[in-house]
Amino acid sequence: MPNPEKIRIVCISDTHNKAPGEGYTLPQGDILIHAGDLTNQGSLSEIQKAISWLSQQTSFQTKIVVAGNHDLSLDPHYNPLKHASGWKVQPSPTEVAECRRLLTGNDAFIYLQHTSQTIEIPEKGISLKVFGSPFSPDRGRQNWAF
Repeated sequence: MPNPEKIRIVCISDTHNKAPGEGYTLPQGDILIHAGDLTNQGSLSEIQKAISWLSQQTSFQTKIVVAGNHDLSLDPHYNPLKHASGWKVQPSPTEVAECRRLLTGNDAFIYLQHTSQTIEIPEKGISLKVFGSPFSPDRGRQNWAF
């Protein structure tokens, strides 16, 4: 086994549907982690846009996505009656299912929701385990992450 080399992990969050080139640039790295708030309100069109730009980040060997409090349509227990009060967009149950399918069934990146994944970078002799969860402590806000 080769001696482990350094790797660069680029971690971003709260992009709210702003892709690289729309106000920021991403540094080069081996692993990209998007740690929440891909979207403004978690609508199907927003999820599709976020997936599109994530898929285009081909300079990263591995891309990891974790949902945030603005990505409520990814919550498997999403309930419009519970979560809707502060949101302009109300995804239908069909849209919620499609949003989850788009993220969980995508080979361009790894979606973590209360799960972990071992990441291998064999050419650098690196193996690391990454855990991701959208959970946030309840701070008395109705629409916080799941």
